[in-house]
Amino acid sequence: MTLPETQICLRQGVGCKCEFCLPWLARWEKELVSFTLFYTLEEEGKSLLFTCERLHAEHTDLLRTHHEHFERKHIEHKI
Repeated sequence: MTLPETQICLRQGVGCKCEFCLPWLARWEKELVSFTLFYTLEEEGKSLLFTCERLHAEHTDLLRTHHEHFERKHIEHKI
């Protein structure tokens, strides 16, 4: 889908694959991969330190923005 130069798309990839949404789609895909890695490591019984180091090495931006969620989920899983 191509929009006229006077318009922009604000859908952030939701049901759209225009040139404005492609970066958003890539971002969502990267987040899905990161969260999948987190839950896989959690199921394997890896420590929080190991998990955070792995995410830091492979998905630094995601770890920065979601570290509190990861810590909380890891603690809930251990309890």
